[in-house]
Amino acid sequence: MENVLNLIKRDKYTTDYVLQSPVLDLEANGVECPKLCDKCFSPFLEAFTRSDDKIQAIPGIPESVVISSPVSIAAAIRRGCLFGASQDSCDDRACIIGIWANLKSEKVVISLMAIESVISSRDFMAMMYLIGCVALSPLRIMSVLAGFDLNADITFVKGAMGDRDVVDC
Repeated sequence: MENVLNLIKRDKYTTDYVLQSPVLDLEANGVECPKLCDKCFSPFLEAFTRSDDKIQAIPGIPESVVISSPVSIAAAIRRGCLFGASQDSCDDRACIIGIWANLKSEKVVISLMAIESVISSRDFMAMMYLIGCVALSPLRIMSVLAGFDLNADITFVKGAMGDRDVVDC
């Protein structure tokens, strides 16, 4: 127990970002609720459309990234899954929610691809990072490069894939 006092608090390195209501983003991107029983539908909908969800990430993420459609959709799907895994969900509905989440997760990628050409490379990278933070919450990702092989021999190719620069490893 005494070693716990020696741990560095993660709050020193992370910030809470409060997400807005996802309803408009969900409607605009065609992310509808799964077919659920009467007992599960209302609590699922409440969790799915909650507007005060918090995600922890490194400080300095632009507001435009935090309120973006891809982040909003990812967080809504995650909340739906958490409901499906809770005691409040019927067992067979939990399976339906899991299958639904698997099918709807592509909407995060599609919404990200839809705005890729109009956002900066910096914001795109921050958005990818924040989506990762949403997916892995409550685990915290302490770096944008989490999971990246830092021993890679990286070269940048100017103008590859249109107007963007991509990493060629």
